[in-house]
Amino acid sequence: MKESNNVVVKVKYQGLNQPDRENPRPEMVTEWYVGRIVVVIVSILLLIGGLIYFFNRDPSPEVVIPENKAVDAMVSQKNKEPVKAIVKLPVLNIKKQEVMTSLTPLPPIINNKKVDKVLDIKPKVIMHKHVARALLVSGVNNKEPGTEILLPVVVNNMKASGVYYFTEIINMKGKTLYHQWLRDNQLVYERKIKILGKRWRASTSKLIPYSKAGKWRVRLVNKQGEVLNEIEFKVVKE
Repeated sequence: MKESNNVVVKVKYQGLNQPDRENPRPEMVTEWYVGRIVVVIVSILLLIGGLIYFFNRDPSPEVVIPENKAVDAMVSQKNKEPVKAIVKLPVLNIKKQEVMTSLTPLPPIINNKKVDKVLDIKPKVIMHKHVARALLVSGVNNKEPGTEILLPVVVNNMKASGVYYFTEIINMKGKTLYHQWLRDNQLVYERKIKILGKRWRASTSKLIPYSKAGKWRVRLVNKQGEVLNEIEFKVVKE
């Protein structure tokens, strides 16, 4: 016979033909199925414990990812739950000679192009006591020099580069000097300068085309050929 899961309530009351008793109220008897009640309570406790564990667990599980897939894993997790990734990096075995090679300076870049050899950036200059200033500049305005030219001078086959040689001579009033331009030790231009004051400024210029690249010199000399100032520079092709 199948057992019932219902709670049984028994009520005793006086019949119609039975004599009256001292206690006329009906008597109620309740029978409880203790085993089923215990099972229900345990189930409720387990459900509560499961919910507490679910909300208190670590949301970032630790995952070991191979080194060659570490980047892909990080990208795939960008919009997802964060993942703690442990990546094992390989130990690099670099020799001392290779480190020194990597530190060797590279050739300079001029106008975004490499030059085959390292060029002398600072020119060789000879300066006499009567020469206050001597510069290679991009132009002269109101007898004063403009921006000093960065060396070496770079030329291309589309446009020549203009170079100005500016000098300021002091305490040589009445003397005659010369500006000379030389390319590969050959005189290509000379200008006579008469000094008419104690402080005298003089300048000459040269337009250097693509075909005239090479070693250049500008100098200030007197009638006796004594060099009062000299600047060496290089003109390179772009």
